[in-house]
Amino acid sequence: MSKTLAAVICILACFIAKPSFGSSDRLSQLFESKLFWENYKWGMVEDSQLYKSAVWQPKTLLVSDAIRYFYQTKSQFNSYEAENTIEVKSDGNVVLYNIVLNGKGVSNYDSVRGMCINLYGTVISEYDNTIIWPKGEKIRFKSSSWIINETIIELTLMDMDVINPSLTIVFRNKAKGKVEKPTLSLVCRDMLFHANYGPRSDSIPDVELIIDENRNMVTNMDNTLTDFVLTASENVLYLKRTQSNHFTSYNISRITGRLEGISSDNSGDSNRSFRLTGKCEKMDPVKKKF
Repeated sequence: MSKTLAAVICILACFIAKPSFGSSDRLSQLFESKLFWENYKWGMVEDSQLYKSAVWQPKTLLVSDAIRYFYQTKSQFNSYEAENTIEVKSDGNVVLYNIVLNGKGVSNYDSVRGMCINLYGTVISEYDNTIIWPKGEKIRFKSSSWIINETIIELTLMDMDVINPSLTIVFRNKAKGKVEKPTLSLVCRDMLFHANYGPRSDSIPDVELIIDENRNMVTNMDNTLTDFVLTASENVLYLKRTQSNHFTSYNISRITGRLEGISSDNSGDSNRSFRLTGKCEKMDPVKKKF
């Protein structure tokens, strides 16, 4: 066998043995290209190479009191059949690109995550949370995120008891979006009720909560959903709850961990109001004591 033929056979064998992470059509090639996202500039939809690389079907919807234009098409993403959507603001600027991997759910998450690591590099954020609704329905959110230059790439699993699981990959403008954050497990101790009259203070049980800033949800330690409304800023977590005639609010400092709040009861003939104080600290749910 000649050296040239041996070299050709060796090269072919290398290509055959090497797993492929690319797709044949131009749209999928762009979605899967790290180099493309390293150079991608967010702007008008008509300037987008992704938009130009396929035939898209337009739709118009009202989303959160604002008009959004959606363009949809089908393609392959690696070895998966995919439904693709571009979301565009009324001024023509692209909000995000969304890929739904058809019929793929929990069992495929790890393999798709591994594929994305091969495509985009090291994961910069992970999120995994299961929420139990008041009637017992469970919903699981799981995600992995990457940042490439101006773009956040997010693989997300949503698995509910009542519908089939969905697996999506979203590309969004880093300047307009945020990376999914891990949940915060908090325990607030030294909790005191302070009466609005006199020096009296009464201790109350510790408060243990799981804070999900991505979806503004607050759960108990058993993942059951509470009726707290969460608003999170850079320095403070604000929690508010209204139950019939009872109102409770917590303001928790991210810097000091100090909790300050108000509890009021409007039932009966009197309107009683108390101040709340305490000290919160973050727990690591992985490091269980028992």
